[in-house]
Amino acid sequence: MASTRILIVDPGLRTGEGHHLGVDGMLGAAALALGYEPIILANASSPLASVSFGDATVPVRPSLPQSIYLGEQDRTYAELQVLNERARRQLEDLGSDLFCDPVRVLIHTTNETQVLGVAHWLSENMGMGSKRVESAVVALMFPPPLQRDDDELNQKSPAVREIYANAVRLMSSVPGVTVMGIGHTVAEDHTASSGVTVHVGAALVAGIGRTLNRQTPGTDPTVLLYMGDAKIDKGFHMLPDIVRRLRGTTTSAKFVIHVSGSMVDRYAWILDSLASAIGEDARFELKRGRLSYEEFQGLWDSADLVLLAYHPGVYARKTSGICWDAMNAGVPAVAVADTWHMLELERYGHPVITSPAFRSEPLVDAILRAIDTLPALYAGAVNSRERFLESNDPRSYITQLVG
Repeated sequence: MASTRILIVDPGLRTGEGHHLGVDGMLGAAALALGYEPIILANASSPLASVSFGDATVPVRPSLPQSIYLGEQDRTYAELQVLNERARRQLEDLGSDLFCDPVRVLIHTTNETQVLGVAHWLSENMGMGSKRVESAVVALMFPPPLQRDDDELNQKSPAVREIYANAVRLMSSVPGVTVMGIGHTVAEDHTASSGVTVHVGAALVAGIGRTLNRQTPGTDPTVLLYMGDAKIDKGFHMLPDIVRRLRGTTTSAKFVIHVSGSMVDRYAWILDSLASAIGEDARFELKRGRLSYEEFQGLWDSADLVLLAYHPGVYARKTSGICWDAMNAGVPAVAVADTWHMLELERYGHPVITSPAFRSEPLVDAILRAIDTLPALYAGAVNSRERFLESNDPRSYITQLVG
């Protein structure tokens, strides 16, 4: 008997998409391990024929011409409807050979440019039509643009909120479709916005639960001062001043800064200032460009502390994969008060030193306090990692799908 086919639908998977590449491979490997036949449906521009994850190799079919990443500009509801109709149409145009037998569909990292199109496509094909979808899980990554002020829920973008809410309500009415939010906060905000229960899904972290290769912190610990895309709301602009302040201390800690993403060229002046601030100080290392999976995990294995200097307004409820990476790697953190990071770290009892403000001076003070207490923080991180892993098994998406 042929095994059940699971289509992992990801128009965000293109060349070098780190999050998507890692998550698709992880979910595909989980499906294979449980005895199913996964196929990753990637962006049409992807040159990938397969994705390897551990010992698993998952086939890839580049099929979907419209990415989910179409810029962050504000759009009207009518403009979002156009994009969502295109998202529906590209699913309808999938080859019929994929649906020779009934399939199960997993769509993760779903955003406002596709979610209503996905909802309409599923409502038209669930157990009927030419596509014969037997069950589906749709995982929403970011919450709708909501802001909680004194426990009141306010809209930042009514058009985006309405797109999400309409999609969630439609999918909840279709038997066989499960809507999940990736993490507690996402699920809570979509539930509040739509009035329909959105289930809590596991954090999607590539390499979650992997065997760690780390040592107890010594007298010269390594601090990750920055990881990933160069963005102001992630504190990138503060790095030159943070480095200058750290250089003025006698700490023997080593500091690693990794910068990548589409905004690096635009912020070249910040990089120049950062390089000047580092000077010849051997305690600081600056890495640029996208890392391979092995390089990325190697940085976490070498780290004893990570700085999460995210803006408390932008990231009051917005999730961060780097925060989940820190918990997965058992690395203590420094974070800013009143951010999602604090909510999530405290949820699992992960050790964190809090900066009271999104400014370089209190952040440096928090870093130095954390360095002074690293042995105790490290012991706490070992325990909180176990709690994090217990609650965030990626196989839960597959078991939910096949029920």
